[in-house]
Amino acid sequence: MGIEVSDSGVGMRSEVAAQVFEPFYTTKAHGTGLGLASVMGIVHQSGGRVTLASEPGCGSTFEVLLPVGMQGGEEAWPLEAVRFDEKLLRGHEGVLVVDEHVDVRSLVMRTLSDFGYDVVALPDARSAVALLGSHPERFQLLMTDVVMAPLSGRQLAEFAHELAPSIAVIFSSGYSASVLRERSFLDDDARFLAKPYRLTHLVQSVRDTLNERSATAT
Repeated sequence: MGIEVSDSGVGMRSEVAAQVFEPFYTTKAHGTGLGLASVMGIVHQSGGRVTLASEPGCGSTFEVLLPVGMQGGEEAWPLEAVRFDEKLLRGHEGVLVVDEHVDVRSLVMRTLSDFGYDVVALPDARSAVALLGSHPERFQLLMTDVVMAPLSGRQLAEFAHELAPSIAVIFSSGYSASVLRERSFLDDDARFLAKPYRLTHLVQSVRDTLNERSATAT
C-alpha cells in the first residue's frame, strides 16, 4: 500500500534532503527536527519504507510504502479491548501522563482509567511540575514523553523526584532508546516504552513499574 504526499514549496538541496530523516536535524532556528524522524521510525516498525524526491524550486514528494498485512495479529495503538488477564494488571494508583500529542494522552488516559488507575493527562512539563508541587502525594507514577520543549522528559523527571521522591517514572518516545541516550535525553537505567506501543505493553509496563516501586519501598 502506498501513500504519496507532495507540496509546491521551495524544495530542498540534495545535502539537506539527505539529512531530513535524521533525529534532531532541522534547518530552523528554533525547533527539534523530530517530525520526519518520527515518521521514519513508525513506518520502519510497521515493515515499510519512506522515500523522498525533492529539488530546489520543484517542491517535495514523500512516498510511504506499507505492507498490506500486519504480522502478529495485534496492531499498534489498537482501539479494541485488550485481551489478557485483567485482574493481574488492574490498579488504583495515581498516574500522571505528560505528552504533547492529544491523541496519545487521550488513548493512554482512557486505557489506564479502564484498568482502575487514577489518571491525569497534561500536555507539557511545566503544568506537570505545578500539579506535582501542589499535590505531591497524589501520584505514584509519572509517564512522560522524552523530547518536549521547553522542558524535556528527563528534566521533568528530575523536578518530579524533588517534589515527590518516591514517584516512579516511565519514559516514552518514537525515537529509539539508543538515540535518546546518545543525545543525553535518557539515562541508561531508565524504564523506557517505545512508541508506537501496544496497549498490552502499556498496561503491563505500568503494572510492573508500580510493583517494582512497592517492592523497593518495603
